[in-house]
Amino acid sequence: YVWDDEQYQPFGLKQNWNESDSAYQTRKERSLASMRSIEFKWNRSNDPSMVNQVYASRQFTQALSIAPHATLGQITLRANPLRYELGVYTIHEAIDEIFINRHFSGQASKGDLYKALYPVDLRYDRMVYRDGPTNQERFHTHMVGVEDTWNYYHPVYDLKTNKKNATHVSLMNLIRTLKFAGGFPFSEQLDLLKAVIDIPSFVQYAAISHLIGHPDDMRNNTNNTYIYFHGETQKAYFIPYDFDWSLGITWNEGLTVDTGSRHPLSPFGTYGLIENPIYWYTIFQGNHAPFSQIYPLQPSIQLAYRQRIKALFEHARFSVDRYQLMFETYKQHYQDVYSSLDTNTSFTHIEAFRYHYQLVAQTMVTF
Repeated sequence: YVWDDEQYQPFGLKQNWNESDSAYQTRKERSLASMRSIEFKWNRSNDPSMVNQVYASRQFTQALSIAPHATLGQITLRANPLRYELGVYTIHEAIDEIFINRHFSGQASKGDLYKALYPVDLRYDRMVYRDGPTNQERFHTHMVGVEDTWNYYHPVYDLKTNKKNATHVSLMNLIRTLKFAGGFPFSEQLDLLKAVIDIPSFVQYAAISHLIGHPDDMRNNTNNTYIYFHGETQKAYFIPYDFDWSLGITWNEGLTVDTGSRHPLSPFGTYGLIENPIYWYTIFQGNHAPFSQIYPLQPSIQLAYRQRIKALFEHARFSVDRYQLMFETYKQHYQDVYSSLDTNTSFTHIEAFRYHYQLVAQTMVTF
């Protein structure tokens, strides 16, 4: 890190760099295994197979143009002469500026990246207000900004790039389009959506998210999503994140059944009717006022989504056999790993996935 943020000033750690200085560029671009950071996650969701997050990530990385990789690893902490064996963790590729540079190049990689957590529903009326004196549209500060942990500031849409010159214009353009496109002639609505969203990427993202039964994502629980705005086109790309609840692993059995057997076009999520306009324009079936009226469905996008769901389900990589193979492979390497912590690491069985797959298969028969 370059230690140039104001938060380091009270501790005497803040560095004042000339950004053209070669030493600044060298330090800013430092990486380990081509990454600036990686994320370690303990088996918090008590997945008996240990591989649900890795398998879910694999579904995205093998079919989506921009998605983080994941694997398992044995974690040891050393503080000489002490050594702590923490057992097996899931290791996730961090979604940051370096990640973006791996998927985009040149000006395309210079766009805005947001980490969006609950409640990320892309609703203009919840995110935007009009400033009294100027009548200008502005984001509520609790919704959009740059996280400041030192001062307990955690916006819903946390900007991760371009922090020092942020205007949030691309995000505002997306939110405004989703709000107002439905008021334009129907023949113009599709072009308006295509101008602010990379539709093929979104269709793929939405199809895989539904197939893995992710109850805690942008669609179901308005959570766990990164949004990247292409540096040239300004189109939004949705990046999946945090799969510990998926593939039959949920926080209650009823939710497991719900995410596995819910119809792919259903407008209902983890806690009721979904309000995110992007899904009404692109996926949802049925007449549910007011959303189905103010966000008219685009049949061509829904058709593409239906085709992707079927193709992904029928592909060999989404199968009990593939899950079993991944489970056996990792089990062979890590089943005897010792942990000095209380841990639920087990590699015992894949029944949660098997149950989820059966529920999805029953739904696909009539889809």
